[in-house]
Amino acid sequence: MLGGVVLGVIFASFFNLIPDQLIAQEKLNQLIIQAVGSRMTLSTGVSEVDELLTTGGMEGMLDTVWLIIAALTFGGVMKPADLKKWVKLLCILFITTLRWSARPY
Repeated sequence: MLGGVVLGVIFASFFNLIPDQLIAQEKLNQLIIQAVGSRMTLSTGVSEVDELLTTGGMEGMLDTVWLIIAALTFGGVMKPADLKKWVKLLCILFITTLRWSARPY
C-alpha cells in the first residue's frame, strides 16, 4: 500500500496535481503520511475531482480489514477442530425447523 501511495505522489507531481505551496513548503512527507494514515482532502476547485481525492485512508478501510481477519480466524479455528460437520448439522436443523414452522395447519 505504501508503494502505491509513493507511486501516486510521483504521478501526481509529474502531472502537476499537487499544489505548489505544498512542494515549496516541503510538506510532501506530511502529505504522504496523512494520505496513508487518516482522512485526507485535497481541493482542486473541481468538485468531481475533489470527491475522488477525498479518501478515508487506512481508517476508512479498517472495517474491511477487521472482517477479513475475523473470517480468517474463524476458518482457522473451524478446520483443525473439524467443526464443519457440526455447522452443517446445525444448518440442516435450522432449515428443517423453518420448514416445519412454515407449514399450514
